Amino acid sequence: MLNLLGLIYLTAHLLGDYYFQSKNISEKKNKYLLYLLIHLLIYTTVVFAITLPFWSISLIVFNLIFSFIHFAIDLLKHILHKMNRSGFTDKYSAHIYVIDQALHILSILFISALFPLNENSVLFQILNFNITGVYSPTVMKWLCLLLFIGKPANITFAKLFARHKPVYGEVESNNRTGATIGILERLIIVTFMSIRQYSAIGLVLTAKSIARYKMISEDKEFGEYYLIGTLVSVLSAVTAYLILFY
Repeated sequence: MLNLLGLIYLTAHLLGDYYFQSKNISEKKNKYLLYLLIHLLIYTTVVFAITLPFWSISLIVFNLIFSFIHFAIDLLKHILHKMNRSGFTDKYSAHIYVIDQALHILSILFISALFPLNENSVLFQILNFNITGVYSPTVMKWLCLLLFIGKPANITFAKLFARHKPVYGEVESNNRTGATIGILERLIIVTFMSIRQYSAIGLVLTAKSIARYKMISEDKEFGEYYLIGTLVSVLSAVTAYLILFY
């Protein structure tokens, strides 16, 4: 179970590794060290910004250690891509992505387990009248959940199932629309789960299937890709909710 610092670091990771990392930087950091350093600068800035209310010398040290571990993991991936013999990184890109993110999550668990947040810090006490509620575990859990079901979930699906994707027609031309639908779908699912209306989740899937019925019935390849996307989307939302709240 993540403690408060773990939730804060997870929030920083989702922001720094997805929302504040452009597609251009994400691709070029594997080829050019300069872009990897730019990513590290952005990531470290996010980490320090989000932990600002708990400011202390010891937290500064742990932030630097956390950022260094992130850099080390990304540097290993950078070296692996630079070597890239016989198209290894292209062939196993999904595996590399999973291992990369797993290592980042493990680093969050490791660092947060070593360092309890100092809620007696001067800055935290100064901001206590409006910061305590914002940094409560429940609020941080919801923030992590909402951040995850957005861009990270879309990117993860794209990375893991790129080979199943049809490269023509509606699937190719409506990537942004599909991504938006996926985000809304997961948002509705976690909302229904939070109010314990589990049966209502089926209505979301039904509405989505009706909208895509023609493509599903006429194109087997699209239908299979659609089914994979829907099941993974639902699974990611349900799993993330259960991990964070149960």
